[in-house]
Amino acid sequence: MIAQLRRVVAASGLTQSQFAFAVGSRPGRFSEWLSGTVQPVARAYVRCLRLGQALAAVAERNLLSTPTAALAIRKSVRRGEIEHAWATVLAARAQLRAAMQADDTVTLDAWNAAPVPTDSLEWDTLLAAVVGHEFERAGRAAPTWCAVDPLPRSWRPLPPQVGQQRGPESTPAWLRRLRIRIPEADLAEPACPDRRRA
Repeated sequence: MIAQLRRVVAASGLTQSQFAFAVGSRPGRFSEWLSGTVQPVARAYVRCLRLGQALAAVAERNLLSTPTAALAIRKSVRRGEIEHAWATVLAARAQLRAAMQADDTVTLDAWNAAPVPTDSLEWDTLLAAVVGHEFERAGRAAPTWCAVDPLPRSWRPLPPQVGQQRGPESTPAWLRRLRIRIPEADLAEPACPDRRRA
């Protein structure tokens, strides 16, 4: 059991702590599982294997998953590269749509994995909103991690030059309810043409 857990963690391309977040465990508790100090219940073990195998398959194909999208966003936000963070959100949406159109259950499973924190409540909320909306528009149940509360105050992630001529009234309702302001026209802009990691 321990050896199998270690294999899926290594194949996922995530650190042990990041993998723990992805499967909904606490890093400390997951460390106890890997050391053999505590044995996970059967349901948690099966979830780790399923999500780990999905994350490994997506990583091998050089596609985004929830954790890698969140990590890319966090890196961009820390560097002040907001346009790149937004491009990652669009690339994530494009890849998720493609997986749904292809009914690619393995890739979709990788989006059921929880994201690592981006260190920004706003970007965490935006990623959850976009992923949750894509599942819902495809008639699928959204991952549990997509259930987020509205932001404490209105937030507009895009730089002024991207959408300065469009008012907040054009923001779709599914974002407005979370107090996120993104004009519909900006959401409609095409994402990266390929499916590679942003």
